[in-house]
Amino acid sequence: MARPRKIEGETITVEKILNAARLEFAEQSHAARLEDIGKRCGLSRATILHHYESKNVLLNAVFEQAINNASTRVLQVAQANEANYVETIRSIALALREIEKDQPGTSAVVAHVLLTKPVVEPLKRIFQDLLGLITRLVIKAGGGQHHSHDLIRAAIAHIFMGELNRLALGTQAQDYWGDADPLIPILNHFFQLPTL
Repeated sequence: MARPRKIEGETITVEKILNAARLEFAEQSHAARLEDIGKRCGLSRATILHHYESKNVLLNAVFEQAINNASTRVLQVAQANEANYVETIRSIALALREIEKDQPGTSAVVAHVLLTKPVVEPLKRIFQDLLGLITRLVIKAGGGQHHSHDLIRAAIAHIFMGELNRLALGTQAQDYWGDADPLIPILNHFFQLPTL
């Protein structure tokens, strides 16, 4: 069967679906229904299935979009602060918070996908590539002065996975982290940055 002809405004439709799916998956995880995603974006289940052959394909697309957005944002802040090692490291960490603020639910979707058993290998590699990118940028900015590259990669994975989960929990994070915000102090300590 031939694919239906291209629909005018298809890019807008895909963005509407991805935005609605991000919010629904963030709230419902794998229990999200295509019908509910459709209600959020004003489209039918059939229209969603025209663009994404299944709920899992849609979830994977939302995950890939989130990681691609994070990679782009990380590169932008690293380039903007290239000459300043301290600001590069801090800006990369804060950039991930900005993504969650701009696109609520991103952290929850990423956490859901990474916690799924078994993790889909291509998606796992995309996330590993993001961690590798952050590691390389931090080392390039001067972050390798005090620790081995392997330790920096492990610390970045630890710090960013913790932050990802804190963001995914939203207001519930306070139940576990309390009122304090340890992200910058942890980065300052590990990378031996001057305090603000």
